[in-house]
Amino acid sequence: MCHYRWLLIFSVLFATQLTAQEPLVWYTFDESDGPAVDLGIGDAADATFTASATRTSNTPSGSGMALDLTAPGLETYISAGDVAKVDTLSQFTMTTWIYLEGLNADQGGSGNVRLLAKQGVDPAYEGFSWNLNTPNEGDRAADNFRMGMFVGGEDNFGFGFSTEDLGADQEWVFVAVSYDGTTDLENLFYYVGDTENGVRQLGDPLDVFAGPLASSSGVAELGIGKTDAATGFDFSLNGYQDDVRIYGEILTADQLDAIRLENLGSNLLGDINANGSLDAGDLDALTQAINANETSSIYDMNGDGNVNAADREAWIVDVRNTYYGDSNLDGEFSSADFVAVFTAGQYEDAVADNSTWATGDWNGDGDFDSSDFVAAFTAGGYELGPKAAVSAVPEPNCLALFGGAILAMVTLVRRNAKR
Repeated sequence: MCHYRWLLIFSVLFATQLTAQEPLVWYTFDESDGPAVDLGIGDAADATFTASATRTSNTPSGSGMALDLTAPGLETYISAGDVAKVDTLSQFTMTTWIYLEGLNADQGGSGNVRLLAKQGVDPAYEGFSWNLNTPNEGDRAADNFRMGMFVGGEDNFGFGFSTEDLGADQEWVFVAVSYDGTTDLENLFYYVGDTENGVRQLGDPLDVFAGPLASSSGVAELGIGKTDAATGFDFSLNGYQDDVRIYGEILTADQLDAIRLENLGSNLLGDINANGSLDAGDLDALTQAINANETSSIYDMNGDGNVNAADREAWIVDVRNTYYGDSNLDGEFSSADFVAVFTAGQYEDAVADNSTWATGDWNGDGDFDSSDFVAAFTAGGYELGPKAAVSAVPEPNCLALFGGAILAMVTLVRRNAKR
């Protein structure tokens, strides 16, 4: 007897597309050399290292690599070019880890260092610039400074500084900022955490009148340790940065703490995002690394010394002990997975490379289309239950019915897409 819940599957075709917190830009700096690979969604924004910028093995977790900006001078930064996907954001959240060896100003650089910036020149200063600045009280030091955010918006140029000071003197500190350009009241928040303490709000919420980001396309590049709003100074911090992210939405303190925990390491094989579990984020990061020809041993799931498609299969089949098609990663490939992927609404949506494991990209090519069904059903496992359980193979006539239903769903999706 078949138990495919056909009516439920068809009903979700008309559901609102689900959204998840995924970074637009994400640099881990874990590559052995070359550019910092962007693991965020959308068009890749890989960042090029200038002459004096390099990597360090000093990281929050003690494993992987981080960005080393300790060298003084104008050539100590990384740049991703004119990144369109961070232009004109109405809301954003930015996160990074920082570790200071001293003050950049003591090396002849600017005291207003740029953690992350894409900002044009006077008079509009379009875009954003996230900074470390002079403290509210006392002398500036590696253990005493405040954060600042400059927003060149569609309505105004606005800025706000954290009302509480912080420090990162030879210790890793997690920092974040969020800005909501849809309102003018209590719309800028700062956050802080570290390797032992969870994320908390840093100081008071601020009122910044600026509106959504004004486009900095054609006038500014996305950079760490640099800004196009001013030239002639070293704007990098005297220290290290790790795990830099930009989200196109507002994240809560709890969500930020989950990001903090991801970078504190895990001894679990396959836990690439180091959050203590084997989840879709790990598989998506592995898939992107394979497609980017990464070679770090963190991605070598089968221990053969290489990083390729075989490692992706090893993660799915051996490490996670599940099946191709198990989008919700509950340990089995069932109708619940079709509910999940068709609710996400990315089947043959004509948007290149926008799909993930959770939204139907089972074969790892970045899109959800018929080839993913081929991959899943060729591998077998549909309604076999968890691997530890003994399940009967579906009867042939039941599989035929299922195939017909899939074709019907595909036809319906295509028909709606053409309207």
